[in-house]
Amino acid sequence: MKYRLLSLLFAFAIIPVLGAQNVSFTMDAPAVVALNEPFKVVYTCDKSVDKFNAPDIPDFDILAGPTQFTSQSTSTINGKRTSSFQVSFTYILQPRSEGIFTLPKASVSVGGKTYYSNESKIEVVKESDSSSSGANSGNDASSGKSSYSSGPSEDDIFLKMSINKTSAVKGEPVIATIELFTKVPIMAFEDIRFPTFNGFWSQEIESPQNVNFERRNYKGTIYNVALLRKYMLLPQQDGTIEIDPASMVAQIQIRMSGGGNSIFDDFFGNYQTIRKRLVSDRLAVRVKPLPANAPQSFSGGVGRFDMSVDMGRDSLSLHEASSVRVTISGTGNVNLVEPPKLSFPADFEVYDVKTEDRTSSNSGGTQGSKIFEYPFIPRVPGVYEIPPVEFSYYDTSSGVYRTIKSDPLTVKVGGGASVPASSLTVSAAGKQTVKVLGEDIRYINVKNLSLSRGVSFFVASPLYWIIVVLIVMAGYVSYRIMAGIVRKRGDVAGRKSRKANKIAKLRLQTANALLKQKLYSAFYEELHRAIMGYVADKFSMSFSDMSKENISEYVSSRGVDSEVAERLVSLIDACEFARYAPEASYEEMDKHYREAIEIITSLEDKFKS
Repeated sequence: MKYRLLSLLFAFAIIPVLGAQNVSFTMDAPAVVALNEPFKVVYTCDKSVDKFNAPDIPDFDILAGPTQFTSQSTSTINGKRTSSFQVSFTYILQPRSEGIFTLPKASVSVGGKTYYSNESKIEVVKESDSSSSGANSGNDASSGKSSYSSGPSEDDIFLKMSINKTSAVKGEPVIATIELFTKVPIMAFEDIRFPTFNGFWSQEIESPQNVNFERRNYKGTIYNVALLRKYMLLPQQDGTIEIDPASMVAQIQIRMSGGGNSIFDDFFGNYQTIRKRLVSDRLAVRVKPLPANAPQSFSGGVGRFDMSVDMGRDSLSLHEASSVRVTISGTGNVNLVEPPKLSFPADFEVYDVKTEDRTSSNSGGTQGSKIFEYPFIPRVPGVYEIPPVEFSYYDTSSGVYRTIKSDPLTVKVGGGASVPASSLTVSAAGKQTVKVLGEDIRYINVKNLSLSRGVSFFVASPLYWIIVVLIVMAGYVSYRIMAGIVRKRGDVAGRKSRKANKIAKLRLQTANALLKQKLYSAFYEELHRAIMGYVADKFSMSFSDMSKENISEYVSSRGVDSEVAERLVSLIDACEFARYAPEASYEEMDKHYREAIEIITSLEDKFKS
């Protein structure tokens, strides 16, 4: 018992170590882009990377990259602390020609092992006005007036409902998809109305909680497309069934250029939010009736199915409960399949059928299985035969009814040596088939019986108290170990302060790479992120309190020289100003970069001493 407790403690101790070895390395890229349109490809790893092995990208021009960016965060929700870490490598690419290309895998080295990202297909389409962003597509630069004077056109934003088939038989699944296509920015939605699908049995397959847009090539034009709903419809009547349109009101942000000649008017623009009602087309499905002369065992199944019948054991004792399990699996309206009929012998006590649904809905309808369990208890010994189980369905691929038939099941029920099993073979005709005489009164033993002491109770025995003591000792040791771990991990502020210099160095390396590439805006954003992140980690300040005044007061209160504090605030001010000012010279960027290194070094020397 002692060794078992030690083994359990060891297993709990190594679980976090084993979980830490899981490495995720993925690539994210758009599915479709326009010719000559720059786009971003990001490789992301959730562990610290020893080396990034850049991929060979022959079909695209590399405008920038790979640019490395590292981020980490810690949060506490309801007393549970979670942390995340990510390092990303970003490329800016531009297509060379139209077609469908494959973005290759990249690899990283983490802890001496190599991990590969996924590949991604990307479609390059002919460049057109529609491939530009929605904020720019509403302006007419030559006239100086907005081309959206009466709102976006029907080609700029629309609601589309589609079905995967317009003709089906009764009970055959039809998939309806409602999507939003747009080339203009959308601020919000109002008054969303989805169809009621009268005449169909409907079920939501996909119902996203958040509206997520993805780029898609639709009729040669690039749109941002969001899935709103996806339904599985099962026609419940014959004839032509119409599907009411879906509708919604979208709040659209458009850019209205005025008549001014100032360059700032063209740069900042004048934005206006308008409301536009979107209505999808009305659709119809022609539903054909199922062919006549359906088999007697047909219960409405439409699609393609298989059946298996299992009873587990074919030999039972008298009054022993058992069951027959019938599994119907396949694709179609599996969730609406009714239990097949089973004929049990009259000497079996039969109970209600239990149903287990293991189906899931997808673009092909419902797939999976339904399990029907038929419980029974044999009340008379003998050898019984349960007739074959039949299940019929309509095969949509061939347009005919098909019947699946199982083998008969044989059950042997034991009932005592005085009754030969061979004389008790019965069928389901009725209870009168079996007659067992001379069994109503059993012989009663009247001899003296010798009694023996039963098994003693385990509770209060010496072994019981030994186990109790071992459990208490193991619990105390585990408590002390876990308390030590919690104390070490509880000092979040101290750990972040100690790692502030290391993280700042990584960010400054990224800023140096951007400096060498002369990427002005990206350099100052990364330099600002490095300085603010260092101050937040080193002095345990929250980002909401990090104004320039608070930083100056807080740093000075920690014993930092006023000159260093003023240089720190001036550098933060210079970084914030540089992101909105015209580009500076390389010498000025290099000066700010070196000044950041000097300030962080001074602060580190101050607190080390």
